[in-house]
Amino acid sequence: MQKLAITLAFLWLSLSTLAAAVYTVEETPIGTLMKDPQAHAILEKYLPKTISNDQFPMAYSFTLRFISSYDQTGELTEENLNKIDTELSALESREE
Repeated sequence: MQKLAITLAFLWLSLSTLAAAVYTVEETPIGTLMKDPQAHAILEKYLPKTISNDQFPMAYSFTLRFISSYDQTGELTEENLNKIDTELSALESREE
């Protein structure tokens, strides 16, 4: 019985590690990206006008994909979203 408990605990820890989300433009809230210094730097690189807008913090609960349909700067293009997604995918989220 103890072996089973240890095995299950190990399995749970392994799955938790595998389930660690990767940041994406589709699913990660903007607020999460803005809190992570590396993700924030990626957004600054491709969306400097967008993230410097005083109203941008109101979008923190949304994803980049969602707000792209409301883009007023011309920065949230499909090309930029793909580049951002590629760079974000190299970062593991710090969420627990």
